[in-house]
Amino acid sequence: MRLISVAVLVVLVSVLGFAQAQPAEAKPSFEVASVRPNTGGRGSGRGSPDPTQFNSTNIPLRLLLIRAFDVKYYQIVGPSWLQDLSGAGFDIHAKAAEGTTKEQIPLMLQTLLVERFGMKFHHETRDLPAYELVVAKGGAKLKEASPQVDEPITADNPGRGGGVATQKDKDGLVELAPGRKGRMIMSVGPGRLRISARLQSIADILQMCESQSGRAIVDKTGLTGTYDYNLDFTMNGQLVRGRAVVGGSSI
Repeated sequence: MRLISVAVLVVLVSVLGFAQAQPAEAKPSFEVASVRPNTGGRGSGRGSPDPTQFNSTNIPLRLLLIRAFDVKYYQIVGPSWLQDLSGAGFDIHAKAAEGTTKEQIPLMLQTLLVERFGMKFHHETRDLPAYELVVAKGGAKLKEASPQVDEPITADNPGRGGGVATQKDKDGLVELAPGRKGRMIMSVGPGRLRISARLQSIADILQMCESQSGRAIVDKTGLTGTYDYNLDFTMNGQLVRGRAVVGGSSI
């Protein structure tokens, strides 16, 4: 592990819960917004394909900050409870004025965080621990991706008929069909999970590893292609099949 200089978002919270509305200092804001603690325990933080709407269920504040400021998990510095993605989430339903673009939604979320949660923010540079992604001894074993035949998988465009195309591998386990860029996590047996990914660059793999490790990761592989892979593991995180190397150690 090494230290690298990283721009971070420092978050100060005056009140965990709801603050009284404050002036937005001329930043864009939603016309109407409902923010309530989630009581159902399930949901999604994906937002809405309509640029004038933002609808998320059971979204943790940390994910809301990531969406609002376009930062990564490890770039957020704040109270210890802010690190917990399994903690209490919020149901947010907000509507912006007609003509609002997707690019304006993050600024409106920043205003929402100030007005409803009493948050304050500033940016600074800190030295943070980081991993290096390297190729294991013996060379890379990643499989070169099949040619792209369809648009990437997104929340707004999961696939024809609302589903994502899958197939069975040689062991009879489900995996993503080739030719469409995307990554999904799926159950492949009792207590076993699979991350199935297609047309992934090293940058895409780094993003996945950073979200799992909570650390910055520096690419030292020298690989420039796109790859298809399945990564199987148990519910306690034990690897069943596949290899990824972070900081010289296999995980």
